[in-house]
Amino acid sequence: MKSSLKILIKEKLVLKKFRGELSINDVQIIFRETKKLKESYPDFNTINDYRGAILTFEKNDFVQLMKYYNKDTFSDTIKLYIVDSPKLFVIYKFYQDNYDFKNTQIFNTLEGACSSNGVNIKLIKDFFG
Repeated sequence: MKSSLKILIKEKLVLKKFRGELSINDVQIIFRETKKLKESYPDFNTINDYRGAILTFEKNDFVQLMKYYNKDTFSDTIKLYIVDSPKLFVIYKFYQDNYDFKNTQIFNTLEGACSSNGVNIKLIKDFFG
């Protein structure tokens, strides 16, 4: 897995980009990093871009992993997910439904995510490429 992170202090926005093969162990690492970010930037919104990421695990692996986490693990600020595969969409929906998150949204384009949430795409487009 290749990942990148950028924090925009003025905009209170965390940008995360994931590419390549994504294993269940990578997801555990992402969750640990998410917890640290939540502690450091508790009121920041997040844009997660998984376009181009390839999951190397099945939904049941994710379901088992999620038994070790509760809703408090994750930030209650707005989280936007940009995905381009049906498998990622299924994982996202389980995550959203399992924790009854009302503050998560899924998109298939960066433009859609930004437009829907009033984010200036010019500030983040270069990061996401």
